[in-house]
Amino acid sequence: MVRPLGGARLKVAMISPYGPAWVGGIARFTMSLSNELRKSGVRVEVFVNQGGSKGLVNGLPGPKLVFVLRVVTQLRRYRPHVLHAHAHWHALLPAVMYKLFHHDVKLVFTVHTPPRQPTRPRSWILKKLMARCDVVTGVSWDIVRWLSQTLPKGSRVERVSPGGTILSGSYHESRHELLLPDSSFVAAFVGPLYWPEKVAGVKLLARSFDHFAKLVPDSKLFIVGGGPHLDEVRKFVADLHAGPQIVLVGEARDPAKYVQACDVYTHVSYMEGLPLSVLDAMFAAKAIIASNVGDIPEIVKSGESGILVANKEREIVAALWSMSSNPAARDRLGKTGRHLILGSYTWEKVARTFLEYYRGTVTP
Repeated sequence: MVRPLGGARLKVAMISPYGPAWVGGIARFTMSLSNELRKSGVRVEVFVNQGGSKGLVNGLPGPKLVFVLRVVTQLRRYRPHVLHAHAHWHALLPAVMYKLFHHDVKLVFTVHTPPRQPTRPRSWILKKLMARCDVVTGVSWDIVRWLSQTLPKGSRVERVSPGGTILSGSYHESRHELLLPDSSFVAAFVGPLYWPEKVAGVKLLARSFDHFAKLVPDSKLFIVGGGPHLDEVRKFVADLHAGPQIVLVGEARDPAKYVQACDVYTHVSYMEGLPLSVLDAMFAAKAIIASNVGDIPEIVKSGESGILVANKEREIVAALWSMSSNPAARDRLGKTGRHLILGSYTWEKVARTFLEYYRGTVTP
């Protein structure tokens, strides 16, 4: 068990924009890390703005500035040794405010998404807040390079890749629940419809699958995730007139069954760090079709654990055709990917890494 000075149990406050009821990598990262830290004897309280779930986290819904003030109030009650904020300025600001009056507290911030539109006021505010952190981590090398160029000289910037999570259910159970015939070729995508660059990738995937489905009628694509662009994607899918072959699920409390039921996991995007949904699908031994962006090529090797594609419709259609026509290759790719996740991308390893950063504030 990790203990701070004086022998008290280490207390970590995890602050995130999103909680377990929100589909996406930030929520999954926050909850998976918190659960693994608890296994190490660390006391963790999680504070979230959206996607709260009673009994699992402290849900503090409302406008962002109201969330900031409510978190500060909760931190004064909890009195943590470590503050670990995630992703957005309104998660980091209350941590910075608390640290102003509690200098011995360690402040860690994790960046999950590559930067975009760096001149926006919110980006400027975020940079100023990050400069006050003891450690800033990024989930991908692209993010780490940006942080190293952005933050003041001497700032500690580290890369900490996420881990893969065991998904509930099984292939046959999930297909039975979703009423999918054994003969159907099924693809799935899971992710929040938040960033325009990611939404553009989902649209490209849908359009490509629509063309593929004309070649393989007994096929289906599940798109799982909510967010501000959900209606935009829903209209786009409706305009394709794809019928039942493309299913826009929207927000789902547990997207695991859609991944477990699929024959191939598809992740098409124009902007990524290291998507947790890809890691989770690989953990479930799914073959992957993914865009050659961000740190995805680090885990998805064409011909080894999946197929990397440029964001071109013909390449995506060709990859889908290749996967649908060769079940033995899918199995081989899936097994290789699972072996990689088990060896290098586990939450136990992630928690050990962050505990080293946390200890920096509680040991001489």
